[in-house]
Amino acid sequence: MLDNTDLFHDEDRLFLGNIFGKSEGPIRQHFEKRLAELGINQTTALSILDIESRTLTGILDGTQKRLDFLALLKFAHFLNLSPEHVVSLLFKKLQTGFKDELEEYKVREFIVNNFDLNTLHKIGFLDSTTDFKHINERLISYFGYKSIFEYESEKFDSALSSSTKRKPKDKLTKNFWLKSARKNASKINNYFEYDRGKLFEYIPKLRWHSMNEEKGLYQAIRDLFKLGVTVIFEPYIDGMYVRGATFAVNDKPAIALTNYTNYYPSLWFALMHEIHHVLYDWELIQLESYHVSGALDLFSKEEVDADDFARSCLVPIEMMKDVVPYIGNSTFVREFAKANYIHPSIIYIFYCWDNQDKDKKVWGRFNEFIPNVSKAISALNGNPWQKRRSIKEITQQRQEEVFNGL
Repeated sequence: MLDNTDLFHDEDRLFLGNIFGKSEGPIRQHFEKRLAELGINQTTALSILDIESRTLTGILDGTQKRLDFLALLKFAHFLNLSPEHVVSLLFKKLQTGFKDELEEYKVREFIVNNFDLNTLHKIGFLDSTTDFKHINERLISYFGYKSIFEYESEKFDSALSSSTKRKPKDKLTKNFWLKSARKNASKINNYFEYDRGKLFEYIPKLRWHSMNEEKGLYQAIRDLFKLGVTVIFEPYIDGMYVRGATFAVNDKPAIALTNYTNYYPSLWFALMHEIHHVLYDWELIQLESYHVSGALDLFSKEEVDADDFARSCLVPIEMMKDVVPYIGNSTFVREFAKANYIHPSIIYIFYCWDNQDKDKKVWGRFNEFIPNVSKAISALNGNPWQKRRSIKEITQQRQEEVFNGL
C-alpha cells in the first residue's frame, strides 16, 4: 500500500483538502458507476488503486487534508477520466462548496492589487499590513462602502481600471488620495450656488488673506464656500505627485489642496492654480468629473496657463521687478509685502523658483523666510489618516467647524 506521502506544502493541502462533496456528487457518481461496470466492490477497488481505505474515503467525502497526488492520478485512470477532467470537476465543486473562502481570497487579492499597504500603514491609516480582516474593515468603514469592490467603481486613471494586476505604488497612492478627497468633498453640503462672476471679483481679496498665516486660508475657504466653491485640505502622501485637484460635485466646483512642498506660500499658489481651472476649464471638468494637477500634465498648456494665472494674481511681474533688487533686505521685503497685501514668503518663494537653476544656494539663503504649512492647516480638521474615523464623520466635523454659520 502507498502511504500518504507529504508531497506538497500545507497551502496545497488546505486548498484541496475539502473540495470533494460530502454527499452524492460527480466524483462519487463516477466512482460508483465504475464499480458497477467492473462488477467489483470497494475493497477490490482499493487493491487495484493500491491506496488505503481512509484515503479513498477522504477523497469521496471531502475530508482528506493530506492528498497524495499520485493517488489522485491513479484514481483518474481508474475512473477512465483524464486527470484534467477530474481536476475540472474539483474546481467546479470548489466554486460552489467553498464560496465563502473564495470570496475572502478575492477580497485579499483586490486589496493588495489596489492599495499600497506599506504606505497606508506608514501614514497611520492602517494598524497592520497583514491583518486583512482589519484592513478590509478599515477601508470599508473609511469610505462608507458595503463592499471593498465598490472602490473600483470610482476611477481616476484608465491604467487603474483593472483589479487583476498590481499597479505601480505611486499610482495606487495617488488613486487613494484622489478618491478620499472627492469622497470628502462630496459629503459636504454646499448650499450656495456657484457664481463665476463673483468668484472673479473675489480673487484680489485672496491675496490679502495670505497675510494671516494662522487663519487666512481658513477664512478664504469660508469665503469661497459662499461662492459655491468647496475647498478642503487632504494631507500629502509621500510617493505621489499631486499638487492639487478640482472636482465636479453636484454641479459645483470642489478643490482639494495638499502640502506637496510643505511650504506655506505653495498652498496659496495651488489654490490660485485650481481656481484658474474652475474659471476656465469648468466645462471639461464637469464632463470628466475631475482635474488633477500632477506630473503627467505639468507642462501642458492648461497647466502653464494656470501657473501663470496663479502667479499674476499673487505677485504680478511688475511688482516682482520692484522688489527683486532689495530681496536681500528682509525689512524692505516685509514692508513691501505688507503695502501690497501679500505674505512676504510668497515673494521669497517666487524668487527662489526663478533663480534656483543659476543659484544653487538660493533656497538655503531664504528658507528662514518661508514658513511651513503647520499653522495654516491647524484650523482645517487635522490629519484624517491618523484618526479612526470615517469620511462621513470627518466631513461632519468639517461642516461644523469650517462651513457652518455661513
